[in-house]
Amino acid sequence: MLGMIRIAGITATLSLVGCAQPGYESAPWLRHLGWFRTVLGQDLIATCTTDTPRLRAIYNGRYDTQIRQYDLTPTATAAWQLATMVRGTTNVLTLDSRDLAQPWRGRTTERTVGAEDRQRIIAALDATPDPVASGTNLPSDRLYWIVTECRDGKVHTRAWLLDDSRPQQPAFVAVLRALDPDETPLEDRPVFGNSRDRREGRFMIEVP
Repeated sequence: MLGMIRIAGITATLSLVGCAQPGYESAPWLRHLGWFRTVLGQDLIATCTTDTPRLRAIYNGRYDTQIRQYDLTPTATAAWQLATMVRGTTNVLTLDSRDLAQPWRGRTTERTVGAEDRQRIIAALDATPDPVASGTNLPSDRLYWIVTECRDGKVHTRAWLLDDSRPQQPAFVAVLRALDPDETPLEDRPVFGNSRDRREGRFMIEVP
């Protein structure tokens, strides 16, 4: 599946945490549009050439419960850098006067992986069956994966939705998690009907 994911609709009343403003990293409490740009892979699309291979895998473990982002980028050597960001349910009790945004920002870890590790990830992705069909809506209160890849100068986008008919994690996840420097368990409770998003903050994107 090629192309990019576009926003199907936003039904949000602006609030301190859910305001649709840029700046996911610089001001994480105003994160929606910054997050849309990240999920759309706009930076990968804008810079994708045969010389700039990159891969981004995002797990929406219910938007207000757990977000995981994996970025695989080449280094100056033959190695690759795997950066992981994990953001969970906001806990204001973890506020630090030196960084008041920290509970919303998430935790980032990095590690170096080899070219063979990257190839294993790509092979596992290519071998994982049943990405969702074009036109599928991915609500923010559901469990799903979106993978955007720049390969050979072309952008590839695939998505997998976990629901009652497909409750298991996609096959490529085991390979990715084996390289993950963050050991936080995936949010994958087998309960799909009850949203934890604020009703006014729920949104969805549509797979083209």
